[in-house]
Amino acid sequence: MSENTSSVSEIMGRKVISVTGGEDVGEIKAVVLDRGANRIERFQVGGRKRSPEMIDWEQVESIGSDAVMITAAEDVHESRKDEPDELYVRGDIEIIGAAVLDTAGFERGSVTDLHFDADSGAVLAAMTDDGRVAVEHLRSLGTYALVIDA
Repeated sequence: MSENTSSVSEIMGRKVISVTGGEDVGEIKAVVLDRGANRIERFQVGGRKRSPEMIDWEQVESIGSDAVMITAAEDVHESRKDEPDELYVRGDIEIIGAAVLDTAGFERGSVTDLHFDADSGAVLAAMTDDGRVAVEHLRSLGTYALVIDA
């Protein structure tokens, strides 16, 4: 496992600061994953459900214990309509608390946390009521559940 790991529960509410100007641009309000739940794509850092302000993972310089550092305040943008951002921002897709179903259709508890590599945004594992599920066994995260291999 990478030496620089973090979890969704640890970064929620963490300040987001611009490296170039030192501005406080918001705080982590939501985490947006790719469809396969393998990588963090964006964070909501401001705005509300109808007009969320987002930062792409590529603009994240570092994730520290006190703040998430981004390249520049100008990199914060509105949610793009072709992205699944609004499902996360509205709470339709919840990472922590999502039901866990295996590909055979059996319920496997719920997600208690999600660990990721703080350097790359790659998801490392989902923590569930039943224990740790490595990323290679994650299939997708939707509005109802995180689907894992049976």
